Amino acid sequence: MSQVFISYKRDEKSKAFVKQLKAKLEEVGFDVWVDETLLRAGQLWIQEIDNAIKASIVLIVVLTPEAHNSLYVTYEWSFALGRGMEVIPLLLEDTEIHRRLQDIQYIDFRNHWKLPWDDLIERLLEIDTGQTRKSREIPPFVKSAVTALDSFEVRDRRTAIDKLTESSHPAAHDALINAMDHHLIDVRRYASLTVARLTNHQDKRTIPGLLEAITTQNQDRERAAEEIANFADDVLPNLINLLNHSSVETRKVSAQILSKIKSTAAVPKLCELALTDKDVQLTAMKALEQIGDERAIPIFENLLSQENQYLRREATQALGVFKSGPSVSILISALNDKDEGVVINAKASLASFGEVIAPDLLSVLESDPENQQVITSSIEILGYIERGFDPSKLFEFLNSENPDIRWSTVIALLQIGDEQGIARLSAYLDSYEKKVEKIMDMNIHDDKRIHFKGLERYTASVIANRLVKHSNPEIKLIALKWKEKFENS
Repeated sequence: MSQVFISYKRDEKSKAFVKQLKAKLEEVGFDVWVDETLLRAGQLWIQEIDNAIKASIVLIVVLTPEAHNSLYVTYEWSFALGRGMEVIPLLLEDTEIHRRLQDIQYIDFRNHWKLPWDDLIERLLEIDTGQTRKSREIPPFVKSAVTALDSFEVRDRRTAIDKLTESSHPAAHDALINAMDHHLIDVRRYASLTVARLTNHQDKRTIPGLLEAITTQNQDRERAAEEIANFADDVLPNLINLLNHSSVETRKVSAQILSKIKSTAAVPKLCELALTDKDVQLTAMKALEQIGDERAIPIFENLLSQENQYLRREATQALGVFKSGPSVSILISALNDKDEGVVINAKASLASFGEVIAPDLLSVLESDPENQQVITSSIEILGYIERGFDPSKLFEFLNSENPDIRWSTVIALLQIGDEQGIARLSAYLDSYEKKVEKIMDMNIHDDKRIHFKGLERYTASVIANRLVKHSNPEIKLIALKWKEKFENS
């Protein structure tokens, strides 16, 4: 009789079941191929497994939670499906079933008191009978597709690969595998891309073709980059080497893939590119941000001294991923940058650190009171993080001569919602309302950089959100009063 391939995860329960399964099948007369010698640890695992599956008429996959999470088991049944082979799932334990197996009727072996051996044997015999009747000759459509791979038209070559992919005939699968070594580069690229997808990125033979696809300008480059990232450590040396490629696009694509893999091994080279390669600087910086290795912090600090504001913006954004002292001091310095985008990113990054940076920001308020831009930004951040400090430290800034500092303090105290701060703020708002009305009557706007209408309307909205439900009725009354006044202004 024919050979049956058994795919399973080697745990104690599955091994005991597979031993029984193997005995049952051999009793009927089937030859059984099952890995009982830890073959998967060997370097020739893929070749041996491929050969064993090709020599079998059917693959039985034993479904357990461990098998569902096993890359080896997934490779085996997906390779069999890719060849158009019959796959029979045996449900041994309750587990999630891969979506590609959900359309195949499994045989339920969960009830160990009544195992459906007869159902399994009957299904195997039906498959075996059908297989022996199939012609072993290569179908004409496969021969035609193989010939079309040498066509002068790229469209014809791609169509041929698509036809081979759609077929479940073993000869079509073999032709598709062979196409990955074709003499035409576009055939190799597209075939490798197709096989990688069909095998759930388990077939390492696709790697050379995928690497070719990302190093040349072609329509498959973006898809190849997505596919090759799934091979992670297997392609890492190649990708790091490609960061030296003469093509700007290849260097960019390689950096993007390395950021998805989050490879710390690539950090030194990416740091070098971020400093010296003007064509790839931003891409390398984004990759370093994604990887999150602290060796990149000095690089981002260096880039904050560059004239290019886009580099400085990316540097302040990237520093937000490093929750460490050096990043805090660098970002606080960046609050004084001349570019608004850099300041906004620096504020966002500092705010993402949470209350741990409150002491640093309070120190800034005490040590550099004349720097209005840094003071305003620091107060805004303190209002955002809301905790980790004494709100009374902000009271003095309600009387600042600078309107930006005053209103940053107003908003911060509202956001914090501290009882003492709200009481102080309520008194301030009550007296300040008259000043605002007088200034609005004088129609002073841009020359004083005040823009009171917009500020008061925004402040009223914040008050409404924060204080209309406050337990103190006096505070609630102030909130409602301001809300009504400035929503109608």
